[in-house]
Amino acid sequence: MNSQYPDHKDLQSAYSAAREMRTRFAEHLQQIAEAIGTPIAPGHSVVHRVRELIAENNKLRENLWQHAERLEEVEMAAQAVVDRWETPLWKDAEPTAAVIYRLRDILANAKVADPKDSAH
Repeated sequence: MNSQYPDHKDLQSAYSAAREMRTRFAEHLQQIAEAIGTPIAPGHSVVHRVRELIAENNKLRENLWQHAERLEEVEMAAQAVVDRWETPLWKDAEPTAAVIYRLRDILANAKVADPKDSAH
């Protein structure tokens, strides 16, 4: 037999190995689908679903940063109210109404859209 061509046993062995790898790959995909709570129907693109999940994760992360920024604003405004209340030289400080109105404005603007409302 010519040595540049694989023999029948080599081809059969390679085919069996490829089939076994495909089976393991399918099993792994099923495990991933179960882990993310998304059934993957035959022919459904796993890559497409993973991209959707990444996009959703990015939206949630952005929403979290918005909440963190708003919380920081509220904390600073609330601290200004407390500082104003406790200042011994109240006549030399900013009027109480100014800090209360600033806190009120920040609280009114602190509402960040819930990502569940914009999903799907």
